Amino acid sequence: MNCGLFIFAVGISCSVASNLGLPAWDVLHQGISFHTPLTLGQVIQVSGVVILLIAFWLGAKPGIGSFFNIFFIGFWIDIILKSEILSTFSALGLWAQGLLVLACLLLAGLGAGLYTRPALGIGPRDSLMVALVRKTGYRVALIRTIMEISAILAGWLLGGVVGIGTLVIAFGIGPAVELSYHLFGVQVHHVRKISPIVENI
Repeated sequence: MNCGLFIFAVGISCSVASNLGLPAWDVLHQGISFHTPLTLGQVIQVSGVVILLIAFWLGAKPGIGSFFNIFFIGFWIDIILKSEILSTFSALGLWAQGLLVLACLLLAGLGAGLYTRPALGIGPRDSLMVALVRKTGYRVALIRTIMEISAILAGWLLGGVVGIGTLVIAFGIGPAVELSYHLFGVQVHHVRKISPIVENI
């Protein structure tokens, strides 16, 4: 599971290093950090707890993996960004920055599928996504895209940085996660015979 969290963190770090705009939720996290004494990492952790509570209220059951998500994604992102390897690649030019944004979509989607597949509980934002999919019956891609756009708007209003990369990720992350879920056999809709994965999400 931690492998999936690491891959997801690499994906998010690629977007940060691209300098073409933060991912939707990080736009929101950054915006909140501008108005509180909390660091970006602390905002990510606190907001993760709040979102997880909302998802639980909507019917999504957290597991040990949910708490791993809250802690380890931020942990890996800090380590990856401090290494400055991705920033060095980004400095090669616009083409490199564009590749980092595409890498974010691929790796974040892959990581989401990998850390969800063991059925140990998913992260707060994915828990909220799953709860909303179950409540509304809409597709993962649509719900995830709506969530991303909402986070961008809220973060932008709070002063978070938005760029072309932000928009690409906002519209691309939903299909990427949905494809990854399909690839790894993750089911989020209610069916007559509920799989063990769904029961533990």
